Amino acid sequence: MSEARLRQVYAYHFDSKHRPERYAPGPGGLDWATQPEPFRSFEGAPRIQLPLAEPGGLTFADVRAGNRPAAAAVDLAHLGALLELSMGLSAWKAYGDARWALRCNPSSGNLHPTECYL
Repeated sequence: MSEARLRQVYAYHFDSKHRPERYAPGPGGLDWATQPEPFRSFEGAPRIQLPLAEPGGLTFADVRAGNRPAAAAVDLAHLGALLELSMGLSAWKAYGDARWALRCNPSSGNLHPTECYL
């Protein structure tokens, strides 16, 4: 890599990082027209419909308070609840013609995918 190119790379990293007095500059907006498909699918892969979590079950507040659920068998109902509450959708948002899903897993706002495979 040439010295000029190396200086350009260092300058980019210096100028684009977060600082105590300001956030890193962003792209200025999202390109709504070229978003990827929100759900990944694989042609030929079998799909298993999992049940949703039963309403009124143990809450996060219960777990934080020390109330732990009893051990349970690994079955489709419990697997469905685990995946729904950890990797599922929490809401849908819309702006104009654009619509997107919010997921349960935490994010710092980056637009990177989080995937789970079984």
